[in-house]
Amino acid sequence: ISAGEVGDPGSDIGKGLLEALKLIDADPTQKADVVLISDGEEQGHRLSDAIAKVKARGVPVSTILIGTADGSSIPIGDGKFLVDNDGQMVRTSARPEVLQSVARDTGGAFFVNPFAEHALDALASSAVNAAARQKQLRVPIDRYQWPLAFAFVFLMLGSIVNRGAE
Repeated sequence: ISAGEVGDPGSDIGKGLLEALKLIDADPTQKADVVLISDGEEQGHRLSDAIAKVKARGVPVSTILIGTADGSSIPIGDGKFLVDNDGQMVRTSARPEVLQSVARDTGGAFFVNPFAEHALDALASSAVNAAARQKQLRVPIDRYQWPLAFAFVFLMLGSIVNRGAE
């Protein structure tokens, strides 16, 4: 989404975690993980409540920090940057401590600079009992069309061959 598409600009990490939990709770029999990608600049008020609910459900949240501590402006396209109501350029700064606490409190992993080579390989390998969580399903493939097609062809051939017997 673009910066102008949200009603309240900024990151509400708590709300994002609660929304992820709604998706997970749609099928409570499945094990789930959440990956949160953010600059960590929390502007909501539900983070501690969300962490408690996610932790109670046993869902690890791995976090990926984007941005820098120096901060940067937010591009909105056409070479323009997001400005506030006073016309001042909005700057956002990375807050690693927020994402570190989310990962630590929920049993997930914390990553910085995901664009480095193989930086996210640890996410796949650090998952607890990743092999145990994998589930193999047998999905039957309906192949009734072939016998049905042959039966139809033979029915038509039989009808043509026995046309004179009427």
